[in-house]
Amino acid sequence: INKSQLQDSTDKYVKVDLFMPDEPVDIYIYIVDADGNDTCIKVEPNYYNRPKKFSGTQKIGDNIVATIDGNTLTLSGSGKTYDYNDSMFWNIDIDAIERIIVEEGITELGDSLFSDFESLDSISLPQTLKIIGECVFYKCSALEKIIIPEGVETIGYQAFCSCSNLTEITLPSTIKNIESEAFDGTGITSFNYPQNIKYIPNSVFAN
Repeated sequence: INKSQLQDSTDKYVKVDLFMPDEPVDIYIYIVDADGNDTCIKVEPNYYNRPKKFSGTQKIGDNIVATIDGNTLTLSGSGKTYDYNDSMFWNIDIDAIERIIVEEGITELGDSLFSDFESLDSISLPQTLKIIGECVFYKCSALEKIIIPEGVETIGYQAFCSCSNLTEITLPSTIKNIESEAFDGTGITSFNYPQNIKYIPNSVFAN
């Protein structure tokens, strides 16, 4: 690439690996070709498209924060978490999380909150929890067993769908509603039927 091509063309580029600081800085690239011709080009990176760094805590509800320690993710606070969607997304490597602790005070896990946490194999849920939303643990394929604590009333649509290694589940006496496909694609073959539940759709175990 000669000097004029580098300055004037939009389809030519030079790949350069740079250490990017947290604060915006001016970056210049100095280039010399085989004939000794040189040029200096100012680079203007788009800082708005940079991946967000996990700062140690992340707000995932109006009154809920998540903290990470090694491979453990802990949720603390009160009330409902946000749903996982375009406006709420994890700033961590979810594939590194093996254990999740949801502390007392949290009442509802939002839709798709832990979807695709494929290394997750241990979950601790609080007795304050009332609702497990839709697709919360979708495709947590390393999960083998789960204890749903007393107090939980609703397990949402596809809450544990595609947890392919899940073979053991303990349901509380407080459960009132299990929505369709909640355990589709799991290895569960039996469970204790809760006394307070009025109806379990056939599609709970759709596979």
